Amino acid sequence: MISTDQAIIDKLVTARIALLLKHPFFGNLATRLKLVNADDWCPTAGTDGRHFYYNRKFIDSLTPKEAEFLFGHEVLHNVFEHMLVRIGSRNPMLWNIAADYAVNQILVEQKIGEMPTGSNKGFQDDKYKDWPAERIYDELYKTAKKNGKKALEKLGKLMDEHVDWGKDPSNGKGKNKKGGKGK
Repeated sequence: MISTDQAIIDKLVTARIALLLKHPFFGNLATRLKLVNADDWCPTAGTDGRHFYYNRKFIDSLTPKEAEFLFGHEVLHNVFEHMLVRIGSRNPMLWNIAADYAVNQILVEQKIGEMPTGSNKGFQDDKYKDWPAERIYDELYKTAKKNGKKALEKLGKLMDEHVDWGKDPSNGKGKNKKGGKGK
């Protein structure tokens, strides 16, 4: 049974407070994101720079430390402007993977919460330490071109959805570039 929306909000607020106490930079930025239930279109979590979209079932599956990691993950996507500014004409799915590698490496290295270990374990590899998302993307693109997209699917699973800034994903305007919402 999935927890009530209030229980999920309490879990998310607790994660933000923990970040404020242990990692003030991340906690401060996490508290600026408005919490928005997105059960109807988002299977995990996401951000557009102003909102933290969440799926109750996904958040319910996380430990408190994994929820802290997730907030740090979304905060860094915002800090590094991964959603709209830097993507350019790159493939959105491949860009999301590259951006996830970049932010997850930082979070693991800085010991921000704990990376989820369930079915939505994200992308992380120490070889990408200090690499910008663009460089990671270029390497992933070469791998995908050489071995096909199936090779990339074996690397991990997306933990979140990058939502176009300034668009409301709940009304269809925030569809990803492939025309679908969420994953």
